[in-house]
Amino acid sequence: TNKIYFVLADICKVLHITNPSYISRKISSQNKCKHRITNTDSNNPILWINYEGLVQLFDTLPNNLGYGDFWAWCRSVTKQ
Repeated sequence: TNKIYFVLADICKVLHITNPSYISRKISSQNKCKHRITNTDSNNPILWINYEGLVQLFDTLPNNLGYGDFWAWCRSVTKQ
């Protein structure tokens, strides 16, 4: 089966998290991967996380931050 991956930096922007590298350390290595996209100006690899990595990310956040709608969307995308 195909897995859906999310760009960690984009998820952090949506959640107003300013330090994606800190969050990355809280996600296990089997739930993330780095990949370079060759047609961009940046030479930096992009860090991607799978659904399990997304769960780990949300587990690190306080429950009262109001991310329920976004979390519901993430879960719905992965069910397709």
